[in-house]
Amino acid sequence: MYNIIQTFQKIAAVAVVGAMAVTGTAQLASAQAPEKKVKDQGEYDLFNQTLKDANNPQQQIKDLDSWTQKYPESDKTRTALYKKGLALAEQNQKQPALVALDKVVKDFPNTSEAINAKAKATELRGPARR
Repeated sequence: MYNIIQTFQKIAAVAVVGAMAVTGTAQLASAQAPEKKVKDQGEYDLFNQTLKDANNPQQQIKDLDSWTQKYPESDKTRTALYKKGLALAEQNQKQPALVALDKVVKDFPNTSEAINAKAKATELRGPARR
């Protein structure tokens, strides 16, 4: 009986240590999470501002340039480049628009943005000469 009690005490001690380790890890993760969340919220807010600027293509181009420089590794980069290409095309800046659209096609193949960018670039280039 004494051995059973000792075994349960050891198991309980290991469980307590394990729980403390898990709690400490969770607290460490939660202490780090707000900083990333704030960055993500800032990134999200700035990106949404660029979308609101759609009625002012010059401002949208400026905001998208700023955004892509600040967040080059974001998962929204391909959308930002595509939107920039569209805004440049709307401003009749054909060559810069093609550069942006071609970059989407090259850097982000097999995405909806690449498919749309390719179609827009083809439209801007006009009919193929025979």
